Amino acid sequence: MSDFRQGVCKDCGAQFKIPASFAHDRAKCNQCGGTVEIEPAAAAPEKPAAKPIPAKPAPVAKAKAEEPSGEKPMTMKEKIIARKKAAAEAEAAAAAPAAKPAARKKPTAKAKPAPKAAAKPRAGARRSKAANTDEGKTAGRRAGGRKAAGAKGGSRKRGGSKRGGDDEEEGSRRGRGRQQKKSPALAIVSVLAIVVAGGAGWYFTMGPGSKAEEPKQEDVAVNEPTAEELAAKAEADKQAEADAQAKADAAEAKKAEDAAAKAAEAAKPKEPKKPKEYKPLEVTYDEYPIFGKAIGTTDEEWEEILTLTDSFADLDSGARGPRDGRTLAEMGYKAMPALINKMREFDLGTDGGHTAGDMFQRTLTGILNGRNLSWESARDPETLLPTPRAHMVNRKSTQAYLKIWANVVQDPTQWIGTVKLGTDKYKDQLVVYAQALADEGITEGEFIDLAQAALGGGSVDDDDDEDMGDI
Repeated sequence: MSDFRQGVCKDCGAQFKIPASFAHDRAKCNQCGGTVEIEPAAAAPEKPAAKPIPAKPAPVAKAKAEEPSGEKPMTMKEKIIARKKAAAEAEAAAAAPAAKPAARKKPTAKAKPAPKAAAKPRAGARRSKAANTDEGKTAGRRAGGRKAAGAKGGSRKRGGSKRGGDDEEEGSRRGRGRQQKKSPALAIVSVLAIVVAGGAGWYFTMGPGSKAEEPKQEDVAVNEPTAEELAAKAEADKQAEADAQAKADAAEAKKAEDAAAKAAEAAKPKEPKKPKEYKPLEVTYDEYPIFGKAIGTTDEEWEEILTLTDSFADLDSGARGPRDGRTLAEMGYKAMPALINKMREFDLGTDGGHTAGDMFQRTLTGILNGRNLSWESARDPETLLPTPRAHMVNRKSTQAYLKIWANVVQDPTQWIGTVKLGTDKYKDQLVVYAQALADEGITEGEFIDLAQAALGGGSVDDDDDEDMGDI
């Protein structure tokens, strides 16, 4: 079977190749808007053969077959002639009884058998059962018509005798089975109704009426897409499918590439971290001077402090060295400058220098009321020497002690804030230090108000003014 069907426009003569799946014989020309005639498919059966519609006029044939004529089936021409003849007879028959409707109605009303039928169950049961169905009702109406016709005929034959009518009704109730005569007008009307019904069926199935229900082929073809539109749609669908597949392939490739890169990164040997380089000797103390005695310290006390500091720094002094260190801690701030001056002499990168510096740092922490300046005691497990990091950190700690005391030398009241003498916990130390400030005549500084408050609100300035007034 060919994949295409040939189509030719009747108006402009354009030729088209139509897919074999296109189900219509006409289409709209996309060049001039005319009608394109499409040749039928090679293997497709012709369209009229698919409609077995001529079997519809069966009721006419059946009605004619019931007539005891014994003739062969009529042709279409004979049927039309018979219809016209039957129609004329029906009109004549319908006009005759229409003139006397009242004469037939009165006898029928007098001859109602319903009350008497209730006394006889055999015939009454059969009639009531039949009357409840549609066939029974139709038969009853026909029987009523025949009964009325019989009554009319009997009255004509017997001169209107009531006995004849009663005998006929009694015979009908007893079920003697006598067949009553059929009215010719009723038969003609029935035949005419069948013929009209058959003609109407033929008209709406095979005749001109059937064509009005079917949509025009041209209208259907105009609403169908053209060959080029179908081809364009197929190409667009194919391209969309290709794009989706390409996108999926790209995603898979990217995923595989990422996985490979991650695996390669994991397999790559990690370079050992470069150890941090420490340079402790770059931390110097040159900017800080050698400190002298603190305020409130006598010369005798200062000489004793220096002797105790040398003994404490001597690791070969035995038990005397630690004892002298405790004495220095009890002297408090007065021992601070001597301890710091000695600490700057230690080589904190050696075993002895680190040990002495560790002892001095603990003593200074006690004098500072627990303030620790990040001293580190780490040693190398093989050499037992301080690690380069510890050496550098401890030099920075010594430098911080020097900086603290340099600030106190510049402003002696700074010591109050450095060791938090303003709190209730160190109130006694504040009183001692405030008296030392007063004895030295220090009247200015950041924490002078706290010192004066600790001495009961008096001020050195006031005392000086009084002395000057006395002079």
